[in-house]
Amino acid sequence: MKTMRLVVLASIAIGAFGAVSQALASTTIVEQFAALPPFFYDRTESGSKDISKTTQTPAFDPKGYLALAAALREWAKDDAMEKLRELAKRPDGGKTIALCRMLFQAKPGQIFRAPRLGAPDTLPRADQTQWPLEPIAIQDGIPFLITSGYFLNGVAETPEQYLDYCIAECDWSTAHYFRLSVSGFGKNPVPVYAKVESAGAALLLDVAPAGKGKWFDFHWTDFLRKQIQFSASYVAASEERRYSRTHAVEQPSPEKIADFSTRKSTLQKLIAPEYRDKVQIPKAREDDFEQILKVFVRERRNREEFVISIGFNADGSAGLQFTDGGMHGGGFMTFEKKNGQWVKKLHMYFA
Repeated sequence: MKTMRLVVLASIAIGAFGAVSQALASTTIVEQFAALPPFFYDRTESGSKDISKTTQTPAFDPKGYLALAAALREWAKDDAMEKLRELAKRPDGGKTIALCRMLFQAKPGQIFRAPRLGAPDTLPRADQTQWPLEPIAIQDGIPFLITSGYFLNGVAETPEQYLDYCIAECDWSTAHYFRLSVSGFGKNPVPVYAKVESAGAALLLDVAPAGKGKWFDFHWTDFLRKQIQFSASYVAASEERRYSRTHAVEQPSPEKIADFSTRKSTLQKLIAPEYRDKVQIPKAREDDFEQILKVFVRERRNREEFVISIGFNADGSAGLQFTDGGMHGGGFMTFEKKNGQWVKKLHMYFA
């Protein structure tokens, strides 16, 4: 009897601890949500529900949304949906739309439609079918905003209505999201901002037309740069400072964050931060570097992988060495050119 009583008391204590932990986590989620910049058609501070008349703000915090999606995925599905309902009712509830696009997916044989906010002002590629998660895109597990606004004649779908659609018509996503952090592996930890830059650069390379001397439209390079700067300046810096008390982690500076003004500067964002000044990309080789780096982005297994060097051999082949944050010590890839295109030949990890 005494043993049973102890077991019951222990169960009650564990349950109480779990409830307290859930309450603390809930408070953190609300605070993180409130810290995100306004989303399209958020209600005004006066509490107006006529969301079709409010101003649009294209600011976006990739790391902040990623942290919230990861936190909600740690909850039981029903609890996470209830928290989303609570957030959607807030004056700034429009921010749940991006979370819905991250946390739900289409049921088999069906589509996962975009929120009815109007017609996108512009998209990096005009064909909306190429953006299955519009108004965001997920690159290397990191979300980015891919439209600067909407044209609306009428009243937009509310955050609550879109969430109701997601819960009723879609499945809970099987995607895994991980909080970005300063890599604790290896001699040169990868800062948070470098990971966001790398994903942004990969997204630009995927969108930009190939083989053109003029770099991609300034509107999009600047639009994406601002998102990365927002994420690095307001969210990632405190985490990096905390980590750098005992580790040598380079702090981001405004002139070093997300310079996408040229194709060369964009390509260098896929190179390990400590090697960016050492890896030279000659103008005549930019096409080769772009093709090789695109293959690398498709083939890499995690966001800790960054290029250390790219070399071209006399026989026309090429080799790339990369670091992976100390998981295996890095590895290398070799390439050959077929019909004018660089293709992977070998992909090896160091033991």
